Amino acid sequence: MTAVVTDPLCALGSLSTMTRPLRACLAAALVLVGCAGDPASSADPATAAPAPTTAAQDPTATPLPVADPAYVVARIHVGAQPCGVIADPTAVWISSFGSDALHRIDPTTDTVTDVVRVGAAPCGLGYGAGSIWTSDFRGNTVTRVDVATRKVVATIPVGRAPFDAAFGLGSAWVTNGSDGTVSRIDPASDKVVATIDVGPAPAGIAIVGDSAWVPLGNGSVARIDGRTNRVRQEIQVAETGN
Repeated sequence: MTAVVTDPLCALGSLSTMTRPLRACLAAALVLVGCAGDPASSADPATAAPAPTTAAQDPTATPLPVADPAYVVARIHVGAQPCGVIADPTAVWISSFGSDALHRIDPTTDTVTDVVRVGAAPCGLGYGAGSIWTSDFRGNTVTRVDVATRKVVATIPVGRAPFDAAFGLGSAWVTNGSDGTVSRIDPASDKVVATIDVGPAPAGIAIVGDSAWVPLGNGSVARIDGRTNRVRQEIQVAETGN
């Protein structure tokens, strides 16, 4: 029976609902399979969605490419509610929100080689300075895992409800969803060197050029200057109501 990835965002009630579509896409995009049960097996036949029409039922229908190896080459079981994914030069790492763990996958064998226990409810991941950096949503921490030893080397307190993580400009970065801030971490000391106010419900984060880019729950994106640790610009991306 194929397991179904449960959207971890159901547990993230403290963040703005405006960020839900972004996070839901993150969970849905993973090709990996979690440990949650298949809801279809217990669905009420009276309310269950109808099965898709196949070519055998309707000669004009286009067959669904469910079993086509060009679409899915492996299904790898990891922990409950896989949330984040990132790669180092030799492996793929998955954060399991419901299992408080990182799973290391060898892409040459499609097998889990290591399971590393991290903080509570890990989601966002960054890679840099020889480490995987996890945002531990319920632990209010960032966990640093050495990719060579596959061991936790630091647990760093940050803001409330850290959601996403990234690495760039010589630092690890994490968005703190309930605080409206971003924490910048120095990998040399494993300490927060700046806490930057960005706006409501920061979710994802990306490092491009000399800036960190952070989508916010108010429909805008904050651009943080990596030299000054200040918001250089806030760019409106969502339409505002009349």
